[in-house]
Amino acid sequence: MRLGLVVATAIAAASVVSVASADTYVVHERAEVVTTDDYHYREGVELGGYAGVGYGVGVGGRIGATFHPGVYLGGAFTYYSGNAAFVGGELGYKFWPGNRWELRPYAFLGPAFVRVGDDGFGRRADQPEIVLAFQPGFLAAYHFGAAYISAEGRAYVTPHPGALALLGGVGVNL
Repeated sequence: MRLGLVVATAIAAASVVSVASADTYVVHERAEVVTTDDYHYREGVELGGYAGVGYGVGVGGRIGATFHPGVYLGGAFTYYSGNAAFVGGELGYKFWPGNRWELRPYAFLGPAFVRVGDDGFGRRADQPEIVLAFQPGFLAAYHFGAAYISAEGRAYVTPHPGALALLGGVGVNL
């Protein structure tokens, strides 16, 4: 009987030690979750092109740079089907709600080259063809690797208040 009690006690003690060791072993072997950002597009230079509608059918491009903590500074050019062209600077701020999603409110400021007469968006012939353009906008982009696709909207405050442009684009972060 004593031998049975000694064997049972030894098995119970070994079981308790094994369970305690196993729990400690598992806790020590758990890997910490490490999130890394394999994409280096949050800061640096980007180059993009876009097309859409606004003052007619338009195409354009932009080049710019993003600085820490998300300030965007760049230049853009947009040409609308022979009626208007815009060239100037953009200042914005990039938000990153997810690893691949970018949201960027921005403001464009620069000269607008608009035709006058019947095709000049209601501008009279005695008004200048070169005027200052101010266009607040909003861009949403989805990044995959260094490339991205985007959609944006622009409100034209000047030279023709009330105009709106909707554009889709592609780009790459260099």
